[in-house]
Amino acid sequence: MDYSRLHSIRWWNKERIENAAVMVAGVGAVGNEVVKLLALIGIGRVFLVDLDTIEASNLTRSVLFTQADIGRKKVEVAADKIRQINPDVKTAVFPEDIIWLGLGALSRFDVIFCCFDGYLPRFHLNHHLQYLGVPWVDGGMNARRELNGQIVSYQPSAGAPCFECHRSDKVKVEYYGLDAQLHRWSCAKSEQDAAAEGFVPSTPMMASIVAALQVTEGLRYLIRNSELPPRPGTMQIIETGTPRYLIRTLKKNPTCPQHPAEPITDVYELRGVNSDQTTVRDLLDLLEQYVPGGEIQIELFYDMVADAECDACHELVEVFQPLLVFARKDNPKRYCPKCKGELSAKNYGAAINRQSPFQDRKLTEAGFRRGDILKVNTLENPFDNRFFELTGDIASLLAYR
Repeated sequence: MDYSRLHSIRWWNKERIENAAVMVAGVGAVGNEVVKLLALIGIGRVFLVDLDTIEASNLTRSVLFTQADIGRKKVEVAADKIRQINPDVKTAVFPEDIIWLGLGALSRFDVIFCCFDGYLPRFHLNHHLQYLGVPWVDGGMNARRELNGQIVSYQPSAGAPCFECHRSDKVKVEYYGLDAQLHRWSCAKSEQDAAAEGFVPSTPMMASIVAALQVTEGLRYLIRNSELPPRPGTMQIIETGTPRYLIRTLKKNPTCPQHPAEPITDVYELRGVNSDQTTVRDLLDLLEQYVPGGEIQIELFYDMVADAECDACHELVEVFQPLLVFARKDNPKRYCPKCKGELSAKNYGAAINRQSPFQDRKLTEAGFRRGDILKVNTLENPFDNRFFELTGDIASLLAYR
């Protein structure tokens, strides 16, 4: 590819762009446009996350998808289109729920572009990136009354605002609390609800505008030039129906529960641990060699449901899923295999030790996330934490091509 026009820009940094690794979380309307722009400017590596398949309704708002792509995974089609646009760009895909992506994988990105629908994945990303310090740029749109879009830049640190700092208690309860069952809204479901309420949830015009500003904010973190410095806490609001463009500077909320998050430092890489092959017992045996001084315990960065009970027939069912995944209404494991009644989590938590009843399960079978970072301490000294990464998973997770 000929990048000469880009290289003539004063602040452009060819080396940093070519060596960058970024994640695009959500490959819908805005995500399509972000992916297109990243391919055009020659970003070195692009990791795509989305569990959805392409539907006919996506085609009017997604520049990368065509009629022939209906039924295929969004991430797989987007990766193919990136290679067609610019063979210099390497891609990898994660066609699953982002909640299953481990912290070790997230830590390897220079910047993350969040293009998901809904609040839940944003809360999830915010919570995890607070530990890692990885910058992210959030982009979204809302067409209830006008063609509106919003872009917010975040740099996790002690003094900077996070996504949760400026969310109302109502939003937290509605979208983050377990009382709402944390069901996932797909694009199709959003459109059904939108049709009933008489509005269209998104347009290709606003998707293009949001993505352009979102990628520009991401470049600030990649290039870090005095002419294009990062702007953490900056919110851009576009209202093209008015029209008007607003910039607001967000402040850290001193009562936000995400501050201060204990940063993850000095991570020991377990290169020989593969989550598909290593059992919980094997992992505990290995960790005992590194953490002396008593009986060790593993603390996950999420609650994991081991089993659940049917509300109707009281059948006890093994689950082994993160609580945020289990609690969703569209999760097949939320329902009893015997009577199809709804299940309620019975045994769940974040701590795993020698008393846990699933010692001989493989890590993935026990609800561990591939490529995750684990907090490890002892029952005798639970505040002396050490961090270990399931590094044996990383090569297959980030298999760029």
